[in-house]
Order: sequence, then C-alpha cells, then structure tokens
Amino acid sequence: MKRDSGFVLPLTLALMLIVSTLVLYHTERYVSEKRFFFEQSEILKIDTLLQMGMVDLLRDLQEETLRNNQRYVYENGIVLVRIRFESEERMELTVLAKTFQDRQRYVYLNYDKKSKAVTDWVEGQL
Repeated sequence: MKRDSGFVLPLTLALMLIVSTLVLYHTERYVSEKRFFFEQSEILKIDTLLQMGMVDLLRDLQEETLRNNQRYVYENGIVLVRIRFESEERMELTVLAKTFQDRQRYVYLNYDKKSKAVTDWVEGQL
C-alpha cells in the first residue's frame, strides 16, 4: 500500500479558517460602524430639533403668543412645550423634543418676563 501524506487538504482548511475569520471580523466591524453612524445621526436630529424648537419658543415668548401645551411640528419630529407660571414675572417651561424614531430629550428652563431672558437651563435625556 502506498503511503498518502497529503498536505493540500489541511492547508486548504487552514486558509479557509483564516479567510472566514477575517470575513466575520470585517462584517462585525461594518455593522458596528453602521450602528455608530445611525446613533450619531439620531443625536444630530434631536439636537437640531431642539434648537429649532427653542428658536420658535423664544420668538413666541417675546411676542407673547405662546400658549400652554404648545406643539411645534418639524420634518424630523415634534417639540412639546408645557408652561407653569411661578409668578407674574417668571415662568417655568418644560420642553420635550421627540423624533419620529422615539428619541427624546427634555429641557427645563425658567423664563423671566420682565427682562425677557432665560434664567435657568437644565437639559437631559429620557
């Protein structure tokens, strides 16, 4: 009987294992980067939404056309404003910015009617 000591099959299996490992590594890295960029775009959307809402809110406060439970609807989501009057000169506002993907960020602020300025600002995420 002839002695068969082949090296092609073990070499092929070793190369396939290395190639498969590299493909899995790069696939996982791609998926991870894709999730990261999606999260970054969502953060940018909620920041933009909050900024647009605050511009409209401050305009309505200066024009004194703001009403309780005000709602601003934008392309990326909704900004809700609730007002609580602490005194005749001071209001506490709660602003909730919400994207259509259910990302939320809130802002509590105090507004002084006399000086027409924001006195306190606290921002957070739900």
